[in-house]
Amino acid sequence: EIGRVYNTRTYREGEAPGFKVKMLGRHLKGPVVIDIGCGDNAFLARIARDKPEIKEAIGSDSIDQHIQFADPRVKFRQQLKEDKVPFGDGIADTVTTLFMLHHAPVKVRESLLKEVYRILKPGGRFVVLEDTFSDTLKPTYDTDLIQRFLRLDKEQRYMVFRFADWYNNRLIK
Repeated sequence: EIGRVYNTRTYREGEAPGFKVKMLGRHLKGPVVIDIGCGDNAFLARIARDKPEIKEAIGSDSIDQHIQFADPRVKFRQQLKEDKVPFGDGIADTVTTLFMLHHAPVKVRESLLKEVYRILKPGGRFVVLEDTFSDTLKPTYDTDLIQRFLRLDKEQRYMVFRFADWYNNRLIK
């Protein structure tokens, strides 16, 4: 079962994007949906497939790991600055961040939330799906593990991200 995660087609068409669509689909309004921290953009591809009223589904991420989907409504823009998103003012009906905000330092989170407000149309929606955590708990980090991760090439890091997303979505079921 774990081997499935390394098959890109199974992953992007599989349960992780579908779970997020089931959970969030009724909260999304279009025609323009933007996902900040989109990863491989599989969530937006599933949204475009399942919700024909979405005319444009644009993902952004600081790491370019997106998959080119056949649906021309699914697009990607790389986020070159961690605290700025590559979109104009008031263009989105819905903005999503899925399991992303906890990765950003507090100052960056504040900037990103201001960016969300800037790119939303009046009356637009901001949909957040996030892990729960406590700022009062001080986690310990295995610095050797972090250093080993940083030495991985782009494809190896991508596989780690895909596995983590798959694994976390399995736990939620």
